[in-house]
Amino acid sequence: MIDIFIKFLINIRYVSLITGLIGGLSWWVSATAAELSGQYDLTLVLAVDCSGSVSGDEFRLQMGGIAAAMRDPEVVAAALSGPNRQIALNVLLWGDPDYQKFSSGWYTVDSQASAETFASMVQGFDTRMGGGTGLGIAVAYGISLLEYSGAITDRKVIDVSGDGIESYEIRQPRFQLKDAQLMRARAGVVINGLSIHNEDEKLATYYRSEVAAGPGSFVMDIATYDDFKEAIRLKLLREIRPLTAALETTRLR
Repeated sequence: MIDIFIKFLINIRYVSLITGLIGGLSWWVSATAAELSGQYDLTLVLAVDCSGSVSGDEFRLQMGGIAAAMRDPEVVAAALSGPNRQIALNVLLWGDPDYQKFSSGWYTVDSQASAETFASMVQGFDTRMGGGTGLGIAVAYGISLLEYSGAITDRKVIDVSGDGIESYEIRQPRFQLKDAQLMRARAGVVINGLSIHNEDEKLATYYRSEVAAGPGSFVMDIATYDDFKEAIRLKLLREIRPLTAALETTRLR
């Protein structure tokens, strides 16, 4: 049912109306989509690019990298180091703006065993899509997952990885990234980026100006999907243990 709700929201022209509806219909979404309860140090949506520019091997490198990161002792220790001793993660697969999105659902990480449960799920998550690069709708979906997770937290983050700039819906109205950023600001969500510039050397600049947003947000930039495994490990460490520095771009060499 959450897919139907999001599709309804993102087909409305004005974001002010969207945010009003989110507030007015929160009871409905909470009743159908909430999966968590209690205090969390972080709720994090890992939004993974599955558009047509991402090959099957590149998709597996992304998912394998996330799984490996969540098996890393340093990452697990970071997840358990906050005052609530737990974080929550949700994998969101996104591609063409007109295609359905896929969510893993929320996973609580509060032990080595629960981190392994999440990692095993990610490694076996083989659903893919294709088409264009629907960044705006992906971010809007991620915001709604965070807003109606059921968790109590001061830190709501979307981690967007991708290898291209936004492409738009074929039909009107064309919900774009700038519209999703208005939703993000209202919801108090931080967006961090992992740009993969295998096809566009200037992609990190685009991610820094258009994608990453919110207090302490940042962008990491890598040359190929082969670099994804180490990049996502470092990125998760920074997101779980946030720095207070201003927005910056980091390139792995």
